[in-house]
Amino acid sequence: MDVQLINLVTMMAAKRPGRPTKKDSRDAKQAIVNAARSIIEESGLHSLTIRAVAERAGVGTALVNYYFTNKQGLKEAIAVEAAAEVQELIQIILVPEGNPAEMIQQAVRQFVMSIGERPYITRLVMDLVLAGDEEVLRRLVTNVALPNLTMLKEVLESAKGKVEFPGADLRLILPAMAGAAFYPSVMAPLLLALTGLDLGAKDDLELYAEHTARLFVNGLKHSGGTK
Repeated sequence: MDVQLINLVTMMAAKRPGRPTKKDSRDAKQAIVNAARSIIEESGLHSLTIRAVAERAGVGTALVNYYFTNKQGLKEAIAVEAAAEVQELIQIILVPEGNPAEMIQQAVRQFVMSIGERPYITRLVMDLVLAGDEEVLRRLVTNVALPNLTMLKEVLESAKGKVEFPGADLRLILPAMAGAAFYPSVMAPLLLALTGLDLGAKDDLELYAEHTARLFVNGLKHSGGTK
């Protein structure tokens, strides 16, 4: 067999159907994640099924299972992607040499806004945590919680020892901050019924985020009794 024929056979094998390139694989995975997110946003977490995602993405169910193994794996991928988006949004507003009080207020406000605009994140994480898979929990901590909380911790650390925030205790601040961001996503219907606050509406969400951010900053300014 001459060289030209060998090259022709090689090229035909490389282009054979069923052997997607790396780019094709990335595009297919992203299309599946996008489809899953749109289903959750439109119809809720209970509507998320492998078949529904495959139909929305225009792929077969086998491909969804190939990339994500099962529905839990798909949920985890959505949570990781959304958490990365939140982290990026917070990083944009952080200025290394900025005023500590303003930085913390902006960071808290953006964190609350970002979670509030993606209420499915809270529900996804709760669903995955309640499933009780220790390996999944480890990955959630590593890929979802730590990146955002570490970034917020660095902002708080930059203010430690300064006049504005004497004795602030990071062990207490971080879970309180996370609670302020995630709680409304779970309790939104009750908050609406009890207070008339509709966190699904942008104006109300912005009001809540700004109020929460101011509370944190004012609390830090008067936290001299903590370590």
